Formats: sequence, structure tokens, C-alpha cells
Amino acid sequence: LYAGATSVVSSLWHVLDEATAALMESFFGKLPRLIKRDALRAAQLELMRRGEPPFAWASFYLSGSAR
Repeated sequence: LYAGATSVVSSLWHVLDEATAALMESFFGKLPRLIKRDALRAAQLELMRRGEPPFAWASFYLSGSAR
């Protein structure tokens, strides 16, 4: 944000690369039709419904603009 990005998705704790990749693929796939906040939430819910444990998706959050 300090460098000029309007928003940043980051993690509160270390997450395995495979879990991060699954979440980010889902997140970026949803961005064309949803705002960032809703796309991240939908991606997290998708992983939750797939049975992924919370430590794989719950640490990610959006800072900055949700749009």
C-alpha cells in the first residue's frame, strides 16, 4: 500500500504453497465478475466447502480498497 498499490491480499501466518495456489486460482478467477472483497470471500468459502482445513484459507485478508 505504501508503494502505491490500491489493495493487497496477504496472510497472517505461513500457508503451504499448494493451499495458497488453490485459493489464489479461485480468487483471480472470480475477479472479473466480483469486487476484490467478495472474490476473496467466495474463494475462501469454496475451499471451505471442498473440505480444506481452515489453516489453508482462513489466514488471508484484503487490505486497502475492496473495489
